[in-house]
Amino acid sequence: MGRIVRYKYLFHILIVLFLLTECATVWLVVRNYRENHQSYIEKNTREFDIGLSATLRHFEEVAQSLLLTSDSKNPFTPAAQALDMFVQHSFSSDTTAVSGLDKLFDRLVSRGFKGFTIADSNGVALIRLHNPNFKADTLENLLPLMHEASKNQSPAIGFHAGGIATGYCVVMPLRNSYNQLFYLLLGIDNVALQQEMKKIFPYEFVFLINKEQVLRSTPYPMLSGYHFSDLSVDYFYERSDRDVSKPGMRHYIPQSEIVLFNQINKREIESGIDRKLPFGLHAQTGNGTSYTGLFFPVHGPDGQIVAFIISYSSDSTLSDYYNNGLIIMSVSVLLVLFVFFFLLFFVVTFRRLSLQNMRLAESERQLQELNKAKDKFFSIIAHDLRNPFHGLVGLAEVLTEDYDAMPAEKTRRFHQLIYDSSRQGYQLVNNLLEWTRMQTGRFAFNPEKLNVQRFVGEVADQLRSSIEAKGIALVVDVPGPLYLYADHQMVCAIVRNLLSNAIKFSHPGGKIFVRAVPVGQYLRISIADQGVGMDGQTKSDLWKIELSHSSKGTLGETGTGLGLLLVREFVERHKGTISVESEPGLGTTFTVSLPLNKTI
Repeated sequence: MGRIVRYKYLFHILIVLFLLTECATVWLVVRNYRENHQSYIEKNTREFDIGLSATLRHFEEVAQSLLLTSDSKNPFTPAAQALDMFVQHSFSSDTTAVSGLDKLFDRLVSRGFKGFTIADSNGVALIRLHNPNFKADTLENLLPLMHEASKNQSPAIGFHAGGIATGYCVVMPLRNSYNQLFYLLLGIDNVALQQEMKKIFPYEFVFLINKEQVLRSTPYPMLSGYHFSDLSVDYFYERSDRDVSKPGMRHYIPQSEIVLFNQINKREIESGIDRKLPFGLHAQTGNGTSYTGLFFPVHGPDGQIVAFIISYSSDSTLSDYYNNGLIIMSVSVLLVLFVFFFLLFFVVTFRRLSLQNMRLAESERQLQELNKAKDKFFSIIAHDLRNPFHGLVGLAEVLTEDYDAMPAEKTRRFHQLIYDSSRQGYQLVNNLLEWTRMQTGRFAFNPEKLNVQRFVGEVADQLRSSIEAKGIALVVDVPGPLYLYADHQMVCAIVRNLLSNAIKFSHPGGKIFVRAVPVGQYLRISIADQGVGMDGQTKSDLWKIELSHSSKGTLGETGTGLGLLLVREFVERHKGTISVESEPGLGTTFTVSLPLNKTI
């Protein structure tokens, strides 16, 4: 039993190990996917920073070539001329100065710039060629960038969210002929920036502008240049960024696919934007193409996140990572399942074999004990069989030798003794034969409807001589009509053996009570005597075959106790029960319960 319990615990341990292994497998696959995903994002972030820096450097060089390069014919740079034109425009009504600035602005626009602003050292816009009607707004968000340019005496580039021109801005410190410090701010057109980036990366680029920054620094009439983003309630799109109709623009991914990508990943995009860190997502759209979206945060001059640049590409690397992770996880799970079921099969098989071995060992032990018990039982039977035959031989020898000289009365007594010994031996041999037939399964079992009063009366008549010899009063209490479905021969043997046992141990002149009472679906037959009774040890040894020998009766009657073993075998064959109650000197009661109906 202990080994069975251990096998049960082993099965539970296997289940726990299986779950832990599955969890560990999933964790390793997920961790591997996240590491690959993060490595890919970091790699692309570095590449994007390099590409963006190179593109911004390109615009800075264009600005320097257009504004800071002089020739031998005119020693003044275009930027210096612009400042002088600004001074002339401020103190005179000369339209030539304004037209000169416009020509310079047109050249800048043709090279990808969209803003031209001259501001003083306090960040106040003095003149703005791309939108001259707005002059009084401050450029406080760009003040850190102006101070950096002034400190280094070289152009500085930063992202300006809002204002008149949203996007990257090149700030150039300049002094006019009067040594006055001004700042020339050139806004880079976002569409031009995207097209330059596409020369490096075959991606589609989109700008997300921080809504709070836009509302804080943009004049109300200029807010029409923005619309809400479908990716986050905290960000705007600039309308020009969505303009795809300009000639010469490169397109790598259809706009409809980008919209579908955003719809698929909307919740993840919102969560990623809130973290304000670079992140990447992937999705497979309706046409079966896998796309990757990389989100890069853009810092303003003050260090705050003011925008996100999104790159969309048909790069399937992230999708491949994900699919490979699913494949590895599936294969790992199947492998673990295979190993688990193999171990489970092994444990179950080993447990079944162990149980079979345990049952065989237990059966062998019981068989050995039974054989020992039967050997002892047969030795007892042989001894008990020898006693009546020993008496028969001795009595027959005396009669043979002294018959003629033996008085008639003595001859009659010898004949009675021979008869008693023969009957005792016959009863013993008959019981032994019936018990043997029961043990070998050759005892015919023929249940039928029996009248209880009738078969109890038949048994009482068979034992009438023994009852009268001891002067015993037999009290039979069987209500009628009462019927029992049982084998006639077996039931008669049950009552006969129990009644014989009661007669044997009853005192002369005593009483024996035979009662039959229906209780539910059973008939309870009890046979009680007022004889010598039994102690507890004797009662516990009644059904042990190796101890099946009988004590002598009140008049010296002998027996083997085999009759009680037959009684139990017959009762169990009827699927009934037998019990005994006894106290020394107070008599014994045997109670048998047999089914009333045809249930056997």
